[in-house]
Amino acid sequence: MCLIDSKTYPICLTMSGLPIAAWKISHFVKHVLIEADLKLCSVLGISLETAAYMFKTLQQEFDCSFHKQIKKNDEQTSLICARCFSLKECEQKLAGSLEHYTEYLKNIVRNDHKKPRHIYYDLQDTKSNLAFVDDKGVIVVTRIQRPGRPAKLELKSGYRPFNDPANINALIQKLKELYPDRYYLARAKDVIRRRVKRGKYLRAKMILEKNW
Repeated sequence: MCLIDSKTYPICLTMSGLPIAAWKISHFVKHVLIEADLKLCSVLGISLETAAYMFKTLQQEFDCSFHKQIKKNDEQTSLICARCFSLKECEQKLAGSLEHYTEYLKNIVRNDHKKPRHIYYDLQDTKSNLAFVDDKGVIVVTRIQRPGRPAKLELKSGYRPFNDPANINALIQKLKELYPDRYYLARAKDVIRRRVKRGKYLRAKMILEKNW
């Protein structure tokens, strides 16, 4: 359960009909292992070397070609794992890391009330979205679902911003290397603001403005 703006929500994983294991694996492999250079793996206590080894192991043991099939749409990406014959074995192999990743994302949502930094917004194809940013620059995307009562908060994704600004200078690059948490927090805030400014996020409402 989590408290968001005086409302209580249970947190659930994907409600898209896909196996939860497929959601966990696809997001963990994509955002933690393949995007290891963003150091979300380090936030979770996984070294860059270990992340590389883990993905290499998936390739060797399960002939994993996930990295060759990644889609822009997260649900389409999860389909890659959902259709894999090694889904169960892969889940068992990554079990501890998958739980750590999903619990980390849930805790960002649960603890946001201590220092609120979230935004309500709609997209062209989905409404009632709610994103959070923690102090390490991790963006957690959720959606308020109301199939019945009470409403639920569906966990959609959790990642660090991928692309660096085109004009990144040496000083900022040094900050990124020395203080990655501070760097990615600034990047996450900037990414969200740009999405609002450019109209990608519709009817956006940022909470709490001073924390942005």
